[in-house]
Amino acid sequence: MSLKVRKLPGAPFGALVEGLEPAEFPSEDIVAAVRSALASHVLLVVRGHQPPSDHDLVRFAAAFGPLFDGGELFGISSPTKEILRLSSERNELGLESGPSAVTPLPWHTDYSYLPCAARETFLEAVRLPPGGGGRTWFANAYDAWESLSQTIHDRLDGLIAIHSIKGSGRYLSQDEQQAAQAGRAYKNPAVSYPGARVPARHPLAHRHPDTGRVALYVNSLVAGIEGWEPQDASELLEDLMVHATDEGRVYGHGWEEGDLVIFDDIGVIHRRDSSDPEQIRTMRQLSTMLNDDGLS
Repeated sequence: MSLKVRKLPGAPFGALVEGLEPAEFPSEDIVAAVRSALASHVLLVVRGHQPPSDHDLVRFAAAFGPLFDGGELFGISSPTKEILRLSSERNELGLESGPSAVTPLPWHTDYSYLPCAARETFLEAVRLPPGGGGRTWFANAYDAWESLSQTIHDRLDGLIAIHSIKGSGRYLSQDEQQAAQAGRAYKNPAVSYPGARVPARHPLAHRHPDTGRVALYVNSLVAGIEGWEPQDASELLEDLMVHATDEGRVYGHGWEEGDLVIFDDIGVIHRRDSSDPEQIRTMRQLSTMLNDDGLS
């Protein structure tokens, strides 16, 4: 299998990958090639491949490291507990069968509200409405860190951020808040949201364990900074979020059915636009696990 990797046209980062078949067993060479491409480009868009089954997709993602039991964490019963199925499909009660795929999400890092956050995420479009539905936006957190001055590096290095799933909606616009509120009418009460009670701790300056590259590890789930007064922490975090999501380091992905986007969860934060709740939009998500050197 030969991979063709080329930079995404018009995007500040990311690459389009052709020739990768997630339905096939990934050899060590393929895993190494994908990791190399990810280290260079931070985000990969995989197109032109045969749709993998659930088991194929789990096998492919697991080649990159231990996976979260995503479906199980959210209380979703599935033959493949590692896949978190996001969908606007509704059950016989008129409720979404799992976590929504159409309500807006603010800038976040997958599972950063848990002691063990995500290292890589695999996000696939299974079924899309006409036009693809809302975009998913990605911001390059490595570039965000590297574009800060040494003085700010010295100030941030060593600080521990407190991550919590509560309160992230403050980063949604008024229209997005209204869309999120409307989506609650279809929310399935059987779906659980992990990490809602106990905050997690992660460094603000997060170093990738393989490449050594440092990312500005900040997102809407950061509720405070360890040892800081709430007001001081809030002001700094607001400034860092504005910097991290500057349009010059943001890529908006317009989905095509079958797209598989693989991204580095240390070096990328992402958010989701809203989509029409009356249209079916279904995604599959898996994430590998990151060891945060004992932080909890």
